[in-house]
Amino acid sequence: MQYINLKKEELNNLKRFFPKTMMFGTESKLYLYKKDDTLKIIKVINEMTDNKILTINLINNYSKNINIQELVLKSDIATIDNKPIGTITNYIEGTILSNIIYDKNTPLSYKIDLLKKIGCVLDKIKKVRNSGIDFYIGDLHDDNIIVTKNNDIRILDMDSSKIMNNEAFPSKYLTRFVRRKKYDNYIINPTESTDNYCFNMMILNALYSKDLSKLKIADFNRHIDFLDSLGIDKNLINNFYSMYNDNNVLNLYTELDSLKKQNKIYLK
Repeated sequence: MQYINLKKEELNNLKRFFPKTMMFGTESKLYLYKKDDTLKIIKVINEMTDNKILTINLINNYSKNINIQELVLKSDIATIDNKPIGTITNYIEGTILSNIIYDKNTPLSYKIDLLKKIGCVLDKIKKVRNSGIDFYIGDLHDDNIIVTKNNDIRILDMDSSKIMNNEAFPSKYLTRFVRRKKYDNYIINPTESTDNYCFNMMILNALYSKDLSKLKIADFNRHIDFLDSLGIDKNLINNFYSMYNDNNVLNLYTELDSLKKQNKIYLK
C-alpha cells in the first residue's frame, strides 16, 4: 500500500465518475485517475477516520492470506497536503449488480448464477476465518458488486469490512427497520450471519426485482409467505424467515438452482 499525495488543484481537475447507481455509496465522490498508464478510481470519503485507515491497512496486510480474487482487496490511500482523503483502486469495467438484480427483464436464471458466485465467495471467506483471520465483508450489497464482461464478479468497498481488531462499519441492508438487538448482533458484534443476512437479502431482491431491505418486518414476512405459497424450497423459505427471527442465517447458495424454475414473481 502506498500513500499517494495529490495537490488540491490536481484533484479538482480530474474527471468525476458517475456510475449508473452509486456503488460506492453516498458518503464518497469518485474521480477517474491515471497512474503509470493504469486507469484507477479515487474515492474521496467524507469521513476518513482512523478506523477507516486502520481497516485499509489491515486489508492490505492480510490480502495475501485472504487471496480471494473476487474481492478487490488492495488499495492505496490518497492524500492532500499529507492528509488522508480517500482510497485509490484499479478501475474495473463492468455492470453494477443492482442494474441486473432489479431489471425485471433479466432472466432469473442469470441472476441466480451470479448470486451463486457470491455465495461461493462467502464460503471462501468462511475458510479464511477458520484459518484464524477474523474477516467479514459487512457492507455487502448489490451496489458494491461489479459483473465483468466475462460474467465474473468483483466485490468492492473492502474499506468498510470487519477485519481483526478494527471497529465494524454500518451496512446498507442493516440500517433500516432492523430491531435494535438484531442490529447489535449483526453489526457491532458481526458473525457469519451478518454477511449471510446481506446475501439472502440480495436473493430476495433478485426474486422480486426490487429492494426488500426497506420493508417493515411485517411486510417483509408477507413477501416470504407469498414465496412459500409458490412452493419454493422449504430450506430457503425457513432461512429467509430466520433473517429477522433468529441469529443463525445460512449461506445456502448450493440450493439456489431450485429457484430457476420460478418465473417472474410479483406480490400484488
